Amino acid sequence: MRRNSTHKQTLLSLLLLIGFYIYESVASMQMWLPPLIGVSLVFFIRYDKQDRMYHFLAIIGCIVFIESENSLPMGTLLGLFLVLALFVIPRVQMMFDSMRITQLACVLSAYIGFYIIALVVDMMTGSTIAPSLWVMLYYIVLEIIVAIFI
Repeated sequence: MRRNSTHKQTLLSLLLLIGFYIYESVASMQMWLPPLIGVSLVFFIRYDKQDRMYHFLAIIGCIVFIESENSLPMGTLLGLFLVLALFVIPRVQMMFDSMRITQLACVLSAYIGFYIIALVVDMMTGSTIAPSLWVMLYYIVLEIIVAIFI
């Protein structure tokens, strides 16, 4: 009897989405948990290259959760991820040709881009979305550790 892998991919994508939703809900209440922006970019690039549509859609759902939890305008992280995936990360891959360095570059570029977008939104709206620079550095270090193991 042949097993259908589509159902398995759908179930794994649903579990990924639910897990990210629960984590983002807890991370919004606890300041010491990073929002996993860099890890989302790593998965965004990985699932885009592997043509895993259900996983890719789950990551886009995760991006929407991250934007809503951090009070960002909808679509800003998706735009940032597209720019990074099309222009920045391929150049890093050509220069270093190492998966680990690419993952580190994904985390760094995602948080640098997030911080710049948050500062621009702060200036335009007068809000206080952008976290402290020390908090951003803490998030970067934690996510680099997580990205090394994925």
